[in-house]
Amino acid sequence: MQDNRLHEPVTNPKPLLSPDQFQRELSYRAAMTVIRHMLREGLITRGEFVRIQPILAKKFSPVWGGLYPNDG
Repeated sequence: MQDNRLHEPVTNPKPLLSPDQFQRELSYRAAMTVIRHMLREGLITRGEFVRIQPILAKKFSPVWGGLYPNDG
């Protein structure tokens, strides 16, 4: 007997993040993109980057973004 459930699309009615969590994650990642660019352009030092990152993590409380500290 064949199990037809294997061919049905997988749907998850509940999103992984709430709208608020998604916005915080998006804001954190945008801010991190800016400071990474500033680091690459020499506008801030590596030490400044390392000090800024936890401030942004505290401000935005990202769900996933804070999992990889010092990724600049």
